[in-house]
Amino acid sequence: LITNVDIGSNYIIPVTARDSIGRIYVLYSKSGLHFTRFDAEGNEDAGFETAIMSLLSSAVGIEAMTVDPKTDTIFVACGDNCVYAITETSHNTFTPSDGFNRTILSDIGSNKITGAAAYDNTLFLAAKEYNKTKLVVCKAKVSGNTLSLTAERSVPLNKLRTGSNSTTCTGVFADANGAYCLLREQELGANCYSVGALACYSRDDNTVTYLKKHSKAGDSDLALPFEEASFANPIGFIGSDEENIYIADDGYNIKYLNENWRTDGNKNRIAAFNRTTQEITFSD
Repeated sequence: LITNVDIGSNYIIPVTARDSIGRIYVLYSKSGLHFTRFDAEGNEDAGFETAIMSLLSSAVGIEAMTVDPKTDTIFVACGDNCVYAITETSHNTFTPSDGFNRTILSDIGSNKITGAAAYDNTLFLAAKEYNKTKLVVCKAKVSGNTLSLTAERSVPLNKLRTGSNSTTCTGVFADANGAYCLLREQELGANCYSVGALACYSRDDNTVTYLKKHSKAGDSDLALPFEEASFANPIGFIGSDEENIYIADDGYNIKYLNENWRTDGNKNRIAAFNRTTQEITFSD
């Protein structure tokens, strides 16, 4: 649907979301920030980007976006410390809320939002403070032009390794059972490793389970080899069906070569997570 996007450096990793009728929303960088959508057949909605970006012209950059597939409300977190809720009243005619100042939520404050997901008027926000990340569960209510967020709970998303490097949440996906967070941590300098995990937050008991983390992620080894059965660099949720959630894992093949640990080719894969069995399978 989109090609040759800008990635790396300070560019955002492309973010996707889907509404109740299967339209795909994409936030990405390509000679500037773009926010567009496609219908279920892959045809771009030519008027969407102009219409919605004009509503956010006074905001400072977009950190994260998501769509509630139950209500079709579009949520956008911006660099002005505000979250906006946008409702479509007719095709490409939108009603935006006033910005909700997220700094009044003690669990978020002015921390950077690295991922967002929504389901049935519950908004899940991954907030990063230095090398710590948390998942904040908020009840969202839109009344006219007013968006109110009430933080119901906050759960830490633990670091994948010991040390000073930070673990980052690269994406959030929500359904009726809770939320799923992609976590990654890497060092590609003197210490060569790239590890990731899928953290599953349950709304039933407010617990977090970590799946497919590198078997030695918690060890003190300075460098780690690539593992076929573990996440290396999960960068985004790319789709779902009734059984599975699909995840892009943009990893590296890390080997011990010429008396040192080095990256040796890409290991780009798609992971399918079965929500019933909790099993994950990888395919190149």
